[in-house]
Amino acid sequence: MTNPFNDSPHGRDGTDPEYGRLTTQGFHSLSASDVDGDGKQEIVYGSATIDDDGSVLYSSFDTLPAGSAAPGTEARLGHGDAMHVTDIDPARPGTNMSIKWAADMTTQLINGSREQTPSIDDWKRGRLLTATGTRTNNDTKGNPSLVADVVGDWREEMLVRTADSSALRMFMSTEVTSHKLYTLMQDPQYRAEVARQNTSYNQPSYTDFYLASDMYFADVPLRAAWLPGSVKALEHVLEDLVDSGDVAGPVASQLRAGIKQASKAVADGDAEKAAQAIHRFVDFLGQQKGPDAVSDTAHVALEHNAGNILRAFGS
Repeated sequence: MTNPFNDSPHGRDGTDPEYGRLTTQGFHSLSASDVDGDGKQEIVYGSATIDDDGSVLYSSFDTLPAGSAAPGTEARLGHGDAMHVTDIDPARPGTNMSIKWAADMTTQLINGSREQTPSIDDWKRGRLLTATGTRTNNDTKGNPSLVADVVGDWREEMLVRTADSSALRMFMSTEVTSHKLYTLMQDPQYRAEVARQNTSYNQPSYTDFYLASDMYFADVPLRAAWLPGSVKALEHVLEDLVDSGDVAGPVASQLRAGIKQASKAVADGDAEKAAQAIHRFVDFLGQQKGPDAVSDTAHVALEHNAGNILRAFGS
């Protein structure tokens, strides 16, 4: 822009040779997501995306149709107000604000804008919640202050302000569910999306795996956040086996050292190094053939617990 206090960025290029064509492409929100599959998150800036190295990954243009102001010319896709960054079936209507509220893992809608009372509605069962005495934000958009798995049971809570804006209220589902899943905040994409809800119009946070009533649980990734407890469990199993005499002699010290290496790697946040330490633990355990050092019971128990850790990392 020629004058950032007076000028408008809409409808024309900026002066920067690389970033100038990003003008008019922004929404009232942004997102962080690995859209190119390189393991690093990009900044999704409405109709344009900034790559992880700071370069412009793409800036979306299209041809104006007949009947428009300038048929046949190329124009920015531009300002779409709100956006959702996830795998979406284009044949089905994408919504303004949704929530994972139901016990059966289906998705519900949040309604209510301006002076309307917010509600949670299900397309089959009708209204599930009326948040009496509260209001949403962003005028016609009608977004809650936050929708996220705050409590940690995989379902999402709705946080909205009171009508006089003096307090926040949090609403959580009380439906009894038979489904078990780790907290959605352990999913790196979801966690980034929750943080992103603090930017302008907050839109739903999506996991990097398919989360729905017909989901296939074998496709749900096991998160590294499970590892610290698993390593500690392996350590307790080993100590119990030492106390019972099922692991005896110098072997006990060697196995303890292996677990200690894995624990340090976990504390350092190095999942790959932790998995390598557990692999060495398993290899060393497999070399112990004499029952006087490691009993058959100890072999089974230790290999099972170590295997659980390695499976969590796909190792």
